Amino acid sequence: MYKSIFLTILLILLSVSTFGAKGKDAERADQFINQGEQAAGEGQYAKAIPLFTQAADYAEKARNPYLQALAIYDVGVCYYTLYETGEAQKHFYDALTILNDQPTTPKVRELITKINNAVAGVYFQGEHYDKAQQLALQCYQNALANKDKGSIATYALDLALIANKQGRYEETDKYIAIVRESADSTDENHIKSYAIEAETRYLQHRYDDVERIAQYLMSKSEARNTDRGVVLTYLIDIYGKRGQYAQAIALLPQSRRETGLSNLPFLYQTVADVYRKQGHLEQAMLMTDSVTIYSDSLQKIRNLQLTEATRVKIEVMKAQMLMQQQMNSLTQQRRVLILTILVCVLFIAVAITAWRNNKTEKKLAQQQARETELAASYQKQLLSQSLLQKSQSLSTTTMLIASRDQLLQQLLEILQQLQNEPDPQLLADVTTDLRHIISSNKQQDDFLLNFQEANPQFVNQLTSRHPELTDSDVRFLSYIRMRLTDAEIGNMLNINAASCKRRKIRLSKKMGFKTVREFCNYIQTL
Repeated sequence: MYKSIFLTILLILLSVSTFGAKGKDAERADQFINQGEQAAGEGQYAKAIPLFTQAADYAEKARNPYLQALAIYDVGVCYYTLYETGEAQKHFYDALTILNDQPTTPKVRELITKINNAVAGVYFQGEHYDKAQQLALQCYQNALANKDKGSIATYALDLALIANKQGRYEETDKYIAIVRESADSTDENHIKSYAIEAETRYLQHRYDDVERIAQYLMSKSEARNTDRGVVLTYLIDIYGKRGQYAQAIALLPQSRRETGLSNLPFLYQTVADVYRKQGHLEQAMLMTDSVTIYSDSLQKIRNLQLTEATRVKIEVMKAQMLMQQQMNSLTQQRRVLILTILVCVLFIAVAITAWRNNKTEKKLAQQQARETELAASYQKQLLSQSLLQKSQSLSTTTMLIASRDQLLQQLLEILQQLQNEPDPQLLADVTTDLRHIISSNKQQDDFLLNFQEANPQFVNQLTSRHPELTDSDVRFLSYIRMRLTDAEIGNMLNINAASCKRRKIRLSKKMGFKTVREFCNYIQTL
């Protein structure tokens, strides 16, 4: 029996230890993900990637596939931003592999959709448009199933971009219409759809439509500068083809301000073609040189990004080594914890054994305690009987004192008769009665003694608090304590009730009370 209890306690302690460790690992994973996202938002990818990697490791230890996949996906996003598409795609697929075996909860489905869309972006950048279109379509269908209008607009916009690259302009128009149905007119996706439509019409050589769309985009303050810059480049090319050179060159300053760095070579090449058609070969050469300069600049930027990516990989390797050391340290700490638990369990087992060995002694101690309790109860009963006997004796003494007072009254009447008519027999009777009274005085002293024994606390507290009281005062207060009436006290003291009341008033003042009621209540509470 005790072996099974021992094993149960051991299993419970180990389970609690393991569960607590998993909970802490999950918390650490979540913290590292938050820190990594903050670093990535600030462009510090060399700092963000190790944080995400640590988060993935802690999530794996916590057996939390969702957090593990999310951290790996975030690593892929960082590599994608650094143009390391190979590394990005590898991490995206690793995240998908983790999630494929998990229950398809809404949270998991949402993350799978984000990863698929990221993979589609890698394929799009690598000009693998068919694969990009296949993954983007899956994301779009998931958004339709979830009735998420924002996601529907986002993935429909991606499909429109891919369809443009594939030359499927009817599909582009279909998805653009879906974007505008799903998004508000001020939404970024809604406005972006006009830039994609402008590209479609430009590729279709529908230049009037491009002009109309350009005028709309120029009027929208919400439109991104890069989108407006590309559309302005389209207009410069269109005006050049129409021979409207002045209008084309007039758009150059604004287009240069709003065109992104990656699209500047396209802008300068378009302007160079316009100058060449005008016969301004010098300006055309300058624009061509600008194309070369910006192309070189883009290449340098790309090289810097590749260098940064390499540095990030080195930093990640260092962080992984450091993390491995920390993991080894944590493993050692856990071993110490398990050893401590085992020692505690062993201590508990020893305590149980000691408890079994001392069981008989405890029973004997309990038996002795019961016997002691019985003896104390017997002593209490004897004390109660003694108090009862003393109370009965006190009552008898009280009655005797009352009888004595009556006898004294009778003797006074007989003495008055002897003054008028001397009678020897009557005188002998008076002598006998006086002897009886002497005996009754001793009984009165016995009354006080018995009262003190029956009420030791009352008499002791009264004399200690009021040392000025005489024995006669104490006897009078004892009668009050017994709740005797003024008439009964008067009979016992051979005084009338009025004298008894006056004595109460005198004693109350002597003891420092303002009223007789307060004085009597005080006597009863002692």
